Amino acid sequence: SPTATPTSTPAAMAGTFNIAVTDFGQLDPTTGQVLESSSGRLLSQWLAQTLADELQTAIEDDLPGRPDVWHDAIENPRKNVQLGTVLGDSPEARHAAAAKIAENVNATMVVYGTVVGVGDDSELTVEFYLRPGLSKDEFDSLVGTEQLGRPILGPFDDADPLANLAVERQLRWRAQALFWLTQGLVLHLGGHPDLALEFFDRAEQELREWPDRDGKEILYFFQGREHFFLSELAGQDAAQQLDEAQRLFEKAVDLRPDYA
Repeated sequence: SPTATPTSTPAAMAGTFNIAVTDFGQLDPTTGQVLESSSGRLLSQWLAQTLADELQTAIEDDLPGRPDVWHDAIENPRKNVQLGTVLGDSPEARHAAAAKIAENVNATMVVYGTVVGVGDDSELTVEFYLRPGLSKDEFDSLVGTEQLGRPILGPFDDADPLANLAVERQLRWRAQALFWLTQGLVLHLGGHPDLALEFFDRAEQELREWPDRDGKEILYFFQGREHFFLSELAGQDAAQQLDEAQRLFEKAVDLRPDYA
């Protein structure tokens, strides 16, 4: 089975924006299957805890709902299901497995990762899946799996995977990127495109360590999307909003020509 078996009837996540962080897996080069990984589990736990702490302490009080973060190693009285590892022998299979987890536990976003190689030749790819149905607009078809930056280079130590400061730093900015993107998406879902744009713009300022060519087209897309929505409300300023939306969309495509 590509997803973990629930320990009991799956509990539905109750937040307005729900994030399920699964254990990161290890790719078996012989079979092409993703297997459970002790170091991957610890890395995913650290990312999930960092994200949960950021959301708990820094999220604005007037947001329309507080995002909920689940991970198997983080205690939560509302959680009675094991998320496990996103398994599968291809990116498409893992995408489908993440979608199934999202459906089972009512997650808006599923964060998962895959370690390829061992020792100094290992690398971790972190991805997130956004569940369709976030909003009824022409951009809804663009949700799905996104890679969160370039792969993180190992080695990953089973005993202490955070001993490598480079790994820790790269995981930290990914957690912070998810933190800012989540806040903006929550505001978008609450019908506040102006406030959502403020958060996406703040993200660009706060995440100066996020290199343009390391997955930042995601942020530019969301910024452009909010300008597009604001153009429908802007009256005489609509053309200016549309111009800015086009500039940001073209910036995203310049970074990743195959971006949807």
